[in-house]
Amino acid sequence: MDGVEPGGMPSRRGLVIGLMLCVVAIAFEAIAVVTAMPAAAADLGDLDLYAWAFTAFMIAQTFAIVAAGQASDKFGPKLPLVIGFVVFALGLVLAGLAPTMQVLVAGRFVQGLGGGTMNLAVMVLIGRLFDPKERAVMMTWLSIAWMAPALFGPLVAAWLSTTWSWHWVFFSVLPLMAIGGALILPPLARTELGPTEPVPAGPGARTETRGSRMLIAAALVAAGTVALQVAGQRFELWSLLWLVAGLGVLGYALPVLLPPGYRPAGPGLAATVNVRLLATGAFFGAETFLPLTLINAEHFDLAGAGLVLTVGSAGWTFG
Repeated sequence: MDGVEPGGMPSRRGLVIGLMLCVVAIAFEAIAVVTAMPAAAADLGDLDLYAWAFTAFMIAQTFAIVAAGQASDKFGPKLPLVIGFVVFALGLVLAGLAPTMQVLVAGRFVQGLGGGTMNLAVMVLIGRLFDPKERAVMMTWLSIAWMAPALFGPLVAAWLSTTWSWHWVFFSVLPLMAIGGALILPPLARTELGPTEPVPAGPGARTETRGSRMLIAAALVAAGTVALQVAGQRFELWSLLWLVAGLGVLGYALPVLLPPGYRPAGPGLAATVNVRLLATGAFFGAETFLPLTLINAEHFDLAGAGLVLTVGSAGWTFG
């Protein structure tokens, strides 16, 4: 794990461990919140906003990933990583202190902005700092970092919620973030990671235009997702209008973000994108409401509902 640049950092071990800790923190927060949300809903009320606590994260993450990609190309990945780190931590504090469901949803939105930015910056860092062979090893460790919290996170979240409060599910992530940040910042500060390539003066306008177009498309995709969420809240005439509007916006904006030549019924990469969309949406959509259903309808406690999530997450990961 030697430094990749002359005069750069002598070792990347601390950087790698710090990056993995940050990924573990994001993954733990994601699975732990699913377990703790029934307790939060019972405490705060406003059950109609339950789904928004998850959708808000996804909406913000959708835009943040695209924006962080643009920023990483223009400034290098260090700035997006630091900004994402700080924003995600602020989102944790906001959600942990939430006195109402509205504030909790806002905190989740802020977490989505930070988490999406961090995830993208981590991927760019791996691509910039490691050769292809090392990259494969790093991706394996990233998979483990995402998988491990799914095996213990639900039970830990249930224990925190019942022993103290659901608020501590959010606060418990902050020490991981602090340790990860302390390991990441020193080696990162000694590493030169500028823009991917200089933007030329003439044709650069076209590059900037494409970047702006992608950001607008990402914002529209987020808005289309909001419309679909509103449509799904109630079954009425207005819901149909929201559904049509959401699908129309997504149909216009998504192609800008998808691989060139993508067709909804196309083979190859298009089929892979479709399968990932449907499988991931079905799994995580069902997982979101599973603990609430088990607790309210089947009278499970938080630990029992969390154990079901652990089994499901293990199946998803190993499958």
